[in-house]
Amino acid sequence: MTVAGRYTGLNALPPNSTVSVYTHGTPTLATLYADKISGTAAPNPITVDQNGNFSFFAVPGDVDLAVPYGLTTETITVTVPADPTLAWPG
Repeated sequence: MTVAGRYTGLNALPPNSTVSVYTHGTPTLATLYADKISGTAAPNPITVDQNGNFSFFAVPGDVDLAVPYGLTTETITVTVPADPTLAWPG
C-alpha cells in the first residue's frame, strides 16, 4: 500500500478552471487518489473551485501541473509532500 501526500493550492488559479497533473518531466497523467491511503483513484484532470482552490493526493515527489492562464497553459512543477497531513499552498 502506498501512502499518498496531499498538495493544496489556495487562491492560486482561475475559478472553475481545469488542471492536469503529470508525472514530472513526462507527458503521462499522474495517478491521483481520493484519500491518503491511495485505495481509490480520483479524476485527473481536476477542477478548481469557485475561489481558485484545489487539492489532490498523489505519490510524494515532484509533479507537473498544466495550469490555464487566459489563452495559454503554463507548466508548473510542485512537490507533493511525504506527510499526508501537510497541505502546502501553491
